[in-house]
Amino acid sequence: MMAVVFEGRRAAHESQRWNELRKRYGVDGDGETVVTCNGKLLRAARSLRLRRHSPDGFEWGYGGSGPAQLALALLLEYFDHVGQPAGTDWALNLYQTFKFRVVGRLAHDAWILSGAQIGGAVADIIADSSEQEREAWAAGGPPP
Repeated sequence: MMAVVFEGRRAAHESQRWNELRKRYGVDGDGETVVTCNGKLLRAARSLRLRRHSPDGFEWGYGGSGPAQLALALLLEYFDHVGQPAGTDWALNLYQTFKFRVVGRLAHDAWILSGAQIGGAVADIIADSSEQEREAWAAGGPPP
C-alpha cells in the first residue's frame, strides 16, 4: 500500500510563491489555500456532494465551515487509500470530531499530515466512541 501524505499551504494572492503553487497544482480563482494528497491537488467536489459546508474551499486552524469541508475531504481520501470498508460512511460519521481534534489545530500557514497521523487520530476518535461504533469499526461495517 502506498503511503499517503497530505499537505496544506496558504499564500498571498499576489506573491511569487502563490503563483508557483497555482501553476504547479493548476489552482484557479482567488482562493488562498492549496491542499495536496501525495503531490496531487485535493479538490472539494466529492466532499461537497456529501455535505456542503464551504463551497469557497478548504480552510484550517479553527472550527468553522472551511475546516469541516477539509476534514471530510481528508477522511474520504484517507479511507480510500487504506481501503477502509464503508469509508464514506465512516468519514461522514467522524469528520466533525476530526475537524475539532485535528484540522482546527493545524498551523495557519502550512502543515503536513501523514496517513499514520490521520489513522492515529481516527483510532483515538473511535476509542472515545460508543461501544456500538467501536464494534462496527472492528467488524469493518458501516457505523450504526
